Amino acid sequence: MTLAIVTVMIAGGHADTISVIAANGDTVVYITKTGDCYHKDGCSSLSHSKIQTTLKDAVDNGYRPCKRCKPPIFDN
Repeated sequence: MTLAIVTVMIAGGHADTISVIAANGDTVVYITKTGDCYHKDGCSSLSHSKIQTTLKDAVDNGYRPCKRCKPPIFDN
């Protein structure tokens, strides 16, 4: 598994930065029955359903990263 930490400058002249982790497509993430986000294990959004998938499959199927748990992003 290859991981990289990427620091991104937020648009609009803000001095704040956010850090995200970029990962390969084999990284395990979780989706729910009804949501449109993918999550890291332990996210509170997974309290009602938790379906394991790969990061690549989640992204390919239109899921976006959860803003709460900040899972890795796909680094293809």
